[in-house]
Amino acid sequence: MLLLGAGGTWREEMVGPAAAFIPVPPGDVEQLSMVAINPMTAHLLLATLVDLKEGDWVMQSGANSAVGEMLIQLAKQRGIKTVNVVRREGLAPILKDLGADVVVVDGPDLKASIKAATNSAKIGYAIDCVGGDTFSRLVECLAPGGTIASYGMMSMESPTLNLGSVIFKDIRVRGFWLSQWYETASSEAKAAAFGALIPMVLTAKLKTRIDARFPLEDIKAAAARANEGGRNGKVLLIPNA
Repeated sequence: MLLLGAGGTWREEMVGPAAAFIPVPPGDVEQLSMVAINPMTAHLLLATLVDLKEGDWVMQSGANSAVGEMLIQLAKQRGIKTVNVVRREGLAPILKDLGADVVVVDGPDLKASIKAATNSAKIGYAIDCVGGDTFSRLVECLAPGGTIASYGMMSMESPTLNLGSVIFKDIRVRGFWLSQWYETASSEAKAAAFGALIPMVLTAKLKTRIDARFPLEDIKAAAARANEGGRNGKVLLIPNA
């Protein structure tokens, strides 16, 4: 069973209403345990904010994050093309193995890089988790009538929003926060979202990379590893390891 939208889950036993739990069929327990956060965020960003069709382009920052990698996999299965913005060289092979169409390094020339890599494709949707200058540059890359969704601010810097682009290009700015969705979404909406994701996890069409596993008694080492740069995926705590 998966427990939804509840804090304080680091405990041996919990009692809650049946509606707070999602039944999960037998399968890869590690992968299934992660469905409710990063895969769900990527799914909702793709499926609920903009009406995307096969062949459409989406661009995202933080493409090598857990959400970014989920989004690449989900988009590929829907025939949606992705422009993936990263902050350093060398990440393209990993992301292209997941199904990324274009990988570009962020910087002042981002608009020109994306234009060249996509043959001047019209991109109507951007997804940002960085904020700051990256958010501002993504806005400039959007086609008229486009939408940018923000779900994080890794740079810890607020962007400068070009109101000329917003006004004359009719750009829409959306926010997304998963905790709020869990609080406000109907039981039917939650069941539908998990119903879409769980079969993909069970068939390995959607997979989260795992960097390391630690027993509960090594939680300090696990936390230290989780805070290190250059990890190759998630750090998991394994009960009774």
